[in-house]
Amino acid sequence: KQEEVPLLDILWVIDNSGSMSAIQSTVASHIDDFMTVFLAASPDYHMAFITTDSGDFQGGMYIDNTESMPEIVAASIVSSIGVGGSAQEKGILYAKESTSNPLAAGPGGDFFREDATLVVIFVSDEPDHSDSGWFSYTTHFSGLKAPGQFHPVAIVGDEPSGCLLNTGSYTRNVQHGEGYIEFADYFGGQFYSICAADWGVQMEDLAETVSERRVFALSETDIMLDTIEVRVNGQLATEGYTYDATRNAIVFDPGSEPENGDQIDITYALWGC
Repeated sequence: KQEEVPLLDILWVIDNSGSMSAIQSTVASHIDDFMTVFLAASPDYHMAFITTDSGDFQGGMYIDNTESMPEIVAASIVSSIGVGGSAQEKGILYAKESTSNPLAAGPGGDFFREDATLVVIFVSDEPDHSDSGWFSYTTHFSGLKAPGQFHPVAIVGDEPSGCLLNTGSYTRNVQHGEGYIEFADYFGGQFYSICAADWGVQMEDLAETVSERRVFALSETDIMLDTIEVRVNGQLATEGYTYDATRNAIVFDPGSEPENGDQIDITYALWGC
């Protein structure tokens, strides 16, 4: 039997440059959609917010299970971030800065937990401008967590040429989120379009993903992939999931994830056995 381990440290990296006002408002207004689905998985979580020009926690705090109204606190923090930040957004660099600092999200501090999955969610309407490019930061994050315990998410402009953002009051082009998408893809993470028409649905799907209700890590490696069998409440599942080699996990498709309380059994053979 494979058990979910919803032990999660979640770091949001919110672009605070001058063009982000409407998007920050959208994130703040839909953070309750995220939190409702996220908290349904009963995770043991830490959640904090930084920006694309500072690795310090916005609001000087992080949210955890002791907070009685986390969605309200999260929305308040996002709303307070503002758009007075640098026009040279360096989200990946400041994610590294924060996860290197024990006073923020780094090892040795109260936020960072060795056995938790670290989720970093980038929200930006421009490419990443981090010094030396996105790939130069992969060594840091690979060394920070065991394989499969680091999960980046990019909520940015679509590749290859961006997307059209309609805020209701105006429409504008958003640049391709170059750097963020490649960084997330390198670690087996996700991309979501910052121009999505329905952020509520998108935030709910993000919550399902990061809360790991869809992700079941396997306890062994060197697996014979064609021998994997997945059963939900004793019934063989023949579709609705994939094997993610990066995380060594079974990942259920959106809409196919098990319900809370379902029994998930995953069997497989190993090479050499």
